[in-house]
Order: sequence, then C-alpha cells, then structure tokens
Amino acid sequence: MLYAPERGRLSVLACDRAAWSGGVRPGMALAQARALLPELVADDADLMGDREALQVLALWCQWASPLTAMDPPDGVWIDITGCAHLFGGEDGLMLRLHGQMERSGYTARLALADTAGAAHAVARHARNPVAIIPPGRHSEALASLPVVALRLPDETISRLLRVGIETIGQVAKAPRAPLVRRFGQVLTDRLDQAWGLLPESLSPLSARQVVLAERHLVEPISTAEAITVVIEHLVGEICASLEARAEGARALALRCERVDGHVQEIMAGTSAPVRDPVHLTRLLRERVEDIEPGFGIERMALEVTQVEALRESVCRDMMEAGTNAAPMTALIDRLCNRVGVDRVFRLTERAVQFPEMAQDLIPVSVPMPAGVPALASGHDAPRPVRLLAPPEPVRMRDVYPDGAPKTFAWRRHTYLVRGVDGPERVWCDWWAGPVEDRARDYWIVEDTQGERFWLYTAHNGEGPASDSAAWFLHGLF
Repeated sequence: MLYAPERGRLSVLACDRAAWSGGVRPGMALAQARALLPELVADDADLMGDREALQVLALWCQWASPLTAMDPPDGVWIDITGCAHLFGGEDGLMLRLHGQMERSGYTARLALADTAGAAHAVARHARNPVAIIPPGRHSEALASLPVVALRLPDETISRLLRVGIETIGQVAKAPRAPLVRRFGQVLTDRLDQAWGLLPESLSPLSARQVVLAERHLVEPISTAEAITVVIEHLVGEICASLEARAEGARALALRCERVDGHVQEIMAGTSAPVRDPVHLTRLLRERVEDIEPGFGIERMALEVTQVEALRESVCRDMMEAGTNAAPMTALIDRLCNRVGVDRVFRLTERAVQFPEMAQDLIPVSVPMPAGVPALASGHDAPRPVRLLAPPEPVRMRDVYPDGAPKTFAWRRHTYLVRGVDGPERVWCDWWAGPVEDRARDYWIVEDTQGERFWLYTAHNGEGPASDSAAWFLHGLF
C-alpha cells in the first residue's frame, strides 16, 4: 500500500488486491487502514517520481502515435487516428502495445473506442484487459458500466447512487432536463463526451525541455521560514525561464529531499497559465506545513509539470482593460490548493424560470462550455437580495380586487400592505413540478413599516383565483 500527505493527514493513495480484500480503500486515512489490517505493509508514495515515470511512458508510447497525453495519476491517452494500418490494423496495434507494456513490468488495461470518454471508461471498468469497441457501438459497451466510469465528481456519484442510478445505461435512458436540474451540467457533459456529442480536447506531449530549478543546500534546513526562502529563489528562476519561452505554469511540483534520503513532494495548480512569482510563491507557501523536514532538508527542486502559452500581449491587454480576472484567478487557485480542485465551484446560469432553480454549481476544474452566459439578471423587474429556501407559505387575509395582496400573515405576524407592484408571471417547464405549481404570479409588496417582501401565488395557470392557488413568501429586499 502507498500513502501520501493529504490536507494535514496521511491518506491511502493506492493498495494491492490483498489490502483491498481487507477493506482498505484509496482516500482512507492511514491510521484507519492500519486498524483494519495491522500487518499492512505501507510505503510513502513518490508522487513526483510517479508523474515523471508517467510522462516517460506517455512519450514512449509515441512509437504508436505522435499524439499522446498523460491522464494522471496512472493513465495515458493515445490518439491512433491514421496510424493503425502501420501495425496491421487495430488488433495488431493493441496486441503489440499491450505486450510491450506487460514485458516492461506494467499491468496494462487498454481500450480503443470512437471517443476518449468511452475508451477511458472501458479501459478502467470493463472486464477484459484489452478491448476494441467497434465503430458506433460505444453505447452498448458503456451501458453496463458503473457511473463512476464517467469521470464525475465524488459528490455527483454519491447523489446518483442514492437515487438508484448505478450504471451509465440508466443515466442515458433518463430524461436530460431533470438530470441537469438535479445533478448539474457536468453529468450530461460527461455523457455527451463519451457518446461523441461534445468535443473533448487532449493536450499532446512533446519532448520539450523541462522547466526545473533546484538547490543543493550547504546546511540542512528544517524551519518553515528557511524553506519559504528557498521556494522564493526557485520560483524566481522558473518564472524567468517561463518568460523567455512565453509560457505560464499550470501545475508545479516541489520536491524536498531529506538527509535520511526520504523525499517529500507538494504540488500546486493554477486555473490559468501564470508566471507571476508572487502568486506562485504564495501557492507553495500555503503548502509548506505539509512538509515534514525530519532532521533537515538538503536538496529542493521545483518543476513546472504543466505549461501553457502565455503571450506578453495577452498580459498587457488584460492590464490595460482593467479586468479583475487576475485577482479572481489568484483566489480560485488558493482555494483549490487548500481544499481540493473538486471542492471549489462556480455558478452557471440555467435556462429555468423559477428563481430557486435558475443557477447551478459546477467545479472550477470543468471548463465552462462555449456560449454559456455570464450570471446576470435577464429580468427588468428587481430581484430580492435574499431568497428563502424553500419558499415559506403565508396566509393571505385580504386581497385587492385585482388579486394583489392587501393583508397577509407570516410567522405569526400580520403585515398590512401599503404599496404593491406586480404581478410578474413566471412559468415552469411543463414536464417539471406538479400541475398546481405550474405558474407563479410574483408581487413586490411593502408593508406599513417599510419592509419589502417578494410574494407569489402558485397556481395551475388559470390565475390566482383558481382552486389550486396558494401564497408563498420567496424573498426579502
């Protein structure tokens, strides 16, 4: 079993079949794993070494195709479009690739499919170690696979399992609108990527020069202050290298070698290419507490494990435009490095009329689909600063002849209305919600004390005078 530091504790990173049979799972605390299996053999994971080995493997695979990419922590993408005939067809290429990996000591699982999402799912979750999905047959191959094969966030997977959706086939058969409303856009996006309905781009590797800076220390260091000073020097060096190459860092790995030979690694990532030394130093400094210096650190190395183009003109245009993108990017990066990239979300707008369903949360790691509008009110009528979730029922004691509220009771208090604006009718999707809540008439009311409320009456579309009408308080101004 391998373990690594994670958010202030030692967690299981990977385990063999014997440990799995004993109840050990990746992500579990090391102490809990030892309690389950006292005889467990555990070793510290070499995260940086593993990533370097994965990159070497991905570059080695370029004998099969010039387009290969890493799929951390243990996968490699290979785009073999136009290459299979060089090896006697797809069967010949897959058998040769699998055989060479097995002879090199790797336990390999390979899948070939029309889409990257389908190949990823079949390779990791199908029974056969080598699988070739015929063109146009990926839906059949994916139907019986578990929903975890769609590369979804853990929270989304848990919510799907709670409602009894366990396989990709069940997701594919479910109506899309309720899926998006309940589980977010990421679910249907991943499904569309597997089906080939939504493009998925890969970042091919090239045998390029590594951006690396290192220090061999004359005297071992063990304090956070000393480690931070070395980090500042290393960051300055890599930022100079990145500027010369017109590139920015997307992922960093800091490797610390102790005097006893033990190596520790901390990693940091950014949501956009960056070569600002202050920002990168701050990201790494926040992770220094995860380093256990022991009797001292004698060597430190900082490597940029993922780079992207960052032209000077782009940086200048952003500054001249006065945009606030840089501070927001810095905030997102710090949050992701503290709590995890899959635990930081952004708001996105949904094409739903009811206010409580008009927004959705998606992880910042999921690219914003093209054409998604920024969050902005598309209504001329004002909206309250606070929404009640869920809307609370009110008792309407009296109304004006046109149906506007005149006197209502809420939370055992009676409110006399002195001003009212409305109604604003809002319809829900015809397939969603009960018939009696198909339409809402919203009113902005002000009582005699100057308090403003956002009331609505829910009905079946025939108006507030229908038998199905009911009054609710939805927001406060």
